[in-house]
Amino acid sequence: MHVLSSVVLVGTGLGTAFYLFFANRSGEVAAQAVVTRLVVRADWWFTTQAILLQPVTGLWFMHLMGLPLNTPWILWAFALYCFSGLFWRPPPPVRLFH
Repeated sequence: MHVLSSVVLVGTGLGTAFYLFFANRSGEVAAQAVVTRLVVRADWWFTTQAILLQPVTGLWFMHLMGLPLNTPWILWAFALYCFSGLFWRPPPPVRLFH
């Protein structure tokens, strides 16, 4: 589950970013609407599930292997996981009037 969810996380992220990037560059509003709608669905259906599974299965593996939480490579892995999560979060709302 850990490896599968990492593949889904990376694959869905790169795939949806690719299609959304080129749909937005096309200038076709109808294509942008369809692709954006599908990207949002893919993020909810696949990416969100993988995001939730990664730390749970990672902690489970740590427990099975008897590794402490302060193992250096595990600390780096969690730090990078959290850092990459910053790029997935929604942007702050735009304020038109102050």
